[in-house]
Amino acid sequence: MQLLASSLLIAMLVLLIASSVLEPAYPGLRWLKAFAEAGAVGGLADLFAVVALFRHPLGLPIPHTAIIPANKDRIAENLGQFVVQQFLTRENIRERLQGNNTAQAIAQWLDEPETQRMVSQFVIDIMPAVLRSIEERDAEHFLRANIAAQLNKLDPSKLAGDVLAAIAMHDKHQKFFDQLLKALEDWLLANQGLVKAKFSQASLYTPGFFDKYVADKVIAGTLALLREVTENPQHELRKQFDQMTVELIERLETSGEYRQCGHEIMSDTLEYLENNNVFITAWSMVRDYILTIFEKERAAMQEGVEGGIVALNEGLLKKPVLQSKLNPWLLEALESWVTRHRNELSALITAVVKSWDPAEVSRKIELEIGRDLQFIRINGTLVGGCAGLALHALTTALPH
Repeated sequence: MQLLASSLLIAMLVLLIASSVLEPAYPGLRWLKAFAEAGAVGGLADLFAVVALFRHPLGLPIPHTAIIPANKDRIAENLGQFVVQQFLTRENIRERLQGNNTAQAIAQWLDEPETQRMVSQFVIDIMPAVLRSIEERDAEHFLRANIAAQLNKLDPSKLAGDVLAAIAMHDKHQKFFDQLLKALEDWLLANQGLVKAKFSQASLYTPGFFDKYVADKVIAGTLALLREVTENPQHELRKQFDQMTVELIERLETSGEYRQCGHEIMSDTLEYLENNNVFITAWSMVRDYILTIFEKERAAMQEGVEGGIVALNEGLLKKPVLQSKLNPWLLEALESWVTRHRNELSALITAVVKSWDPAEVSRKIELEIGRDLQFIRINGTLVGGCAGLALHALTTALPH
């Protein structure tokens, strides 16, 4: 397009020279001379104007030329403000998205195998880098500020009572009681000699055979009792254990003494965790474990992420009922996010444009609109030529 516009301008200059030279011999050439002269002036003027937008014509620092490079920073600031004020507003976002089924659009996008591969690949690629970029001290600060802070708000005693109540609700505490009875029975069977020895040590003034006889009876009776309780779901000891459990639950949930004790245990535990760098150690172990999995099982991890995307898409986003619930939330979330961060987006646009090289910016813009710029030159040449003809006709028609 530059070649075409420049060729047209050169043609006008050649016609102007030729018609000027030949006009004395051929008076009719004055019409061609008027056309070529005005066309050359129009072409040169528009060439100057186009060039002046992007650079200094002929490298001369003529005032008000190289307009885009000279005003790049101002353009950057205005562009950032324009995008924020004209596009990133609550009204524009709501008007654009309110009538759309955003959740369905996300579902259709996620339904494409290529999208699933792309998203899963992105997650697999970015996760190790994110994990490695987190400093240990930052991770420790986060864990302390969040996990430790939340644990401090807990009431350990009431929590223990609630857990025990949930267990007791389905008689699972009786299963624990069975395990306890079995463990006690196994211990007695394995340590009969120790029990008899301790019994003899405690009975210094009785014969050994008598001590052995009594110890055997005690052990046998205890074992018989344990088996009886194990086999009988309605045994009195089980009822007593039920009652003890109920009383313990009530004390855990209501007793100030138990509550104070629970807070003291939690406080001591958190103090121990902080003083022994347990948070850093835990973070390092979790991070290294995850990184090892990513390195050794990359294909399996990507397949798992893809499966998760498919499951999310099938289970949530494809259901019209959930879409109707998700759409208002997505709209509100996007509105809030844009409102909260739009000034940051403006600053980002401004900073990026300001960082560009002025000559490079001019070159890119000139290439983007290059055809239209050259049409300006072509039109200026042709319109100028026509205007020259019209003016020559006017001056010729006027009385001398």
